[in-house]
Amino acid sequence: MTLPFPQVKPGDLIVKIEYIGVNFIDTCFRKGLYPLDHFPATIGEEAAGIVVALPADPEVLESPSYKRQRFVAGMAVPVVGPHLSLDQWQVNHPRSLQTTMGTDQTYISIPWSCAFPTRGVSTKIAAASITQVATAITFMSEAYTVSPGDTVFMHTIAGGLGFIFTQYAKYLGARVRKSGVGQE
Repeated sequence: MTLPFPQVKPGDLIVKIEYIGVNFIDTCFRKGLYPLDHFPATIGEEAAGIVVALPADPEVLESPSYKRQRFVAGMAVPVVGPHLSLDQWQVNHPRSLQTTMGTDQTYISIPWSCAFPTRGVSTKIAAASITQVATAITFMSEAYTVSPGDTVFMHTIAGGLGFIFTQYAKYLGARVRKSGVGQE
């Protein structure tokens, strides 16, 4: 399927996709386990690529949060879909799950808040790990704030998420205990 260049919104970045991440939810959409709300539809929840255009909205450009990210054309960024809250989702899509972004294409227009400067991480690694990294950060800062000296138990450390959890916990100064196969 050939898609037109995405409609650019004033607060969005334009990103040329180099790699996509494929996760379990993508396979569910592909198999038809979750119905899509429109066709044709481009699936994909995460990807990584190169910023080719910056937002044009003056309000965005002056935002301290935007400025803190230091976006520039040519920089590498992983991107994730802008997810709706459960209430918003139920109002907008009462009978279907909707892929939130459609990253499986050459160019995307994405809110700048859904892109993350990598600074030294390749787009290949970024696309493969953005959801797992976000999961680790969320669990270790929102579910429980891991602090230096804490002991963290990782079950089934052998998988990609287990390795990322372990690395992040150690970075935060925690002692890691594990089950499953893998290096600590």
